[in-house]
Amino acid sequence: MGIEESESDMSGGAIAYHLRENKAIERNLFIDLLAIVGRVKNISEYTYSGFGGPFLEDFKAIHSALRITKMNSIEKDENVWQRQAFNRPSTFIALHHCKSGDFLRSHEFIDGNIVWLDHTSPKGLYENLSDFQLLVSKLGKYDVAKITLNANADTLGHSDQENRSAYRLKKLVDRLGDYGHSD
Repeated sequence: MGIEESESDMSGGAIAYHLRENKAIERNLFIDLLAIVGRVKNISEYTYSGFGGPFLEDFKAIHSALRITKMNSIEKDENVWQRQAFNRPSTFIALHHCKSGDFLRSHEFIDGNIVWLDHTSPKGLYENLSDFQLLVSKLGKYDVAKITLNANADTLGHSDQENRSAYRLKKLVDRLGDYGHSD
């Protein structure tokens, strides 16, 4: 299957968000889409779960725009989790110190959910997709699930012995495991 060491829920504390310029745009587009769902369902009564990072920026923006007051932040890194506790803007954000897969396996998703798994590490692709598959199987009608994966081709590396594209394709197929195309 070729699963590499997993950093599937790499801590947001290790990411230089100033280098991820489109993050704010992506967040705002997501909020706009959620507002459309809000025309059908009262989205302010949903529970939002995701990776908060040290400053819980997504949580602040989603609460501000959609008035959601039930939130779960998932964080595996001890230091980032402690930083979240220090920076937590409101007590309605529950801080879960665990891996995303552990949270997804143990959490009961009832009465309206929005879950954004915003993965930053390219190494745990297979695990990321497995977690998302589990998540979708646990969600109900009108729930919203979003996954973000690191799609930078440079993370696949290159080899002097092989064509760069062929090498990267082979590496990607290895990382995808059963989620890749059979050919």
